Amino acid sequence: MSERYFINKFSDYQGNQTVQVDKTFIQNLIGKYVESVLKNTDPRKYKNFRADLYVGLSGIAFMFLKLSQSPLKDLYPALELAKLYADAAEESLILSGSRKHISLLSGDAGVHVVSAAVNKAIGRSPDNDIQNLLKGISIFNNPEYLDDGQDEMLVGRCGYLMGINWLSQQINSEVISSNEMTKLAQIMLDSGRKYSQANNLDVPLMYQYHGREYLGAAHGISAILFSLLQTDLIENDMKDVRETIDKILTLQDSSGNFPSKYNKPDAHLVHWCHGSPGIVYLMAKAFKIFGEQKYLDSCLKSGDLVWEKGLLKKGPGICHGIGSSGYVHLLLYRLTNDQKHLYRAQKFAEFLVDEEFLSEAREPDRPFSLFEGISGTICYLLDLLEPEHSEYPFMNVF
Repeated sequence: MSERYFINKFSDYQGNQTVQVDKTFIQNLIGKYVESVLKNTDPRKYKNFRADLYVGLSGIAFMFLKLSQSPLKDLYPALELAKLYADAAEESLILSGSRKHISLLSGDAGVHVVSAAVNKAIGRSPDNDIQNLLKGISIFNNPEYLDDGQDEMLVGRCGYLMGINWLSQQINSEVISSNEMTKLAQIMLDSGRKYSQANNLDVPLMYQYHGREYLGAAHGISAILFSLLQTDLIENDMKDVRETIDKILTLQDSSGNFPSKYNKPDAHLVHWCHGSPGIVYLMAKAFKIFGEQKYLDSCLKSGDLVWEKGLLKKGPGICHGIGSSGYVHLLLYRLTNDQKHLYRAQKFAEFLVDEEFLSEAREPDRPFSLFEGISGTICYLLDLLEPEHSEYPFMNVF
């Protein structure tokens, strides 16, 4: 028995039958989780909660916004709840005195992004939220801004860029111009080139977090490159991005996994934050843009790895839990339309109520949050109801 994952005892997909998602089961499980969130995270007591997207109130607001856009929108006053949690996150942010203006998942930027989307959805102006969000531009645009993880997703530039992209889709309007987006991307490119050259690395672009050259999505280069592929790049810039992707591709081992750090063969984490379940989004995006089979092959290897080792013991979440693994199967279903991946996504949802999981899985530090807890799992289950539109938060490949 592995210390990190439960043995997958499900039979894999056989034949060519059409998979029917058990919508009643999914709806009931979502209802159970939503009731648990509401019972345990009273937003009126916001002083006791963090504000951020990763494990705080705005992550719960994100979930309720997604619920309000789903087939189950009439089961709860989801949009009202999204507003309640988003407002509490803003109040909590003010009390904390945070100045993490470019931090999407753990700071101000993510709170303002969600609040703007919620206000737009209820028919109010998102302008004040956007003005607060754009306070990060001056920091982002300073090439000399150097901090641990200044370019990564959790606290840095690429997360900020991804948040702006997501918000633009939500409000159906550009938050900043395409020229400004390109400028932001250029600063990230220059940062990656300087770091790689200064450290004599054999790759055009590389980045660091606390001095470590991570590959995964939360702190590493894969999310940074993903965000760059969302912008309009000139030929030379795209060349460096593509060469870097191809170098990372060579690091995928025979099991389908990637090391957590560059030039260090420690491929034992099968998480969104570190490992194939996060890097798969970069390879999928590369496949959509460049059309080369090798990127799709990489994604399929990741999917097989996740099927084998993705029933994670760390809980149900979408960062390092079963929700993150399930999302890989939904991504592959959208990429290929192969029923096998939808079958696998359904089975991972079923494991959430398995007695083995319920009795032996670890409870996350923030069990009701978006990335560690069941709010993220609810997002996964909602996407399982509409797999043709499924989308990992802030990492839309399509």
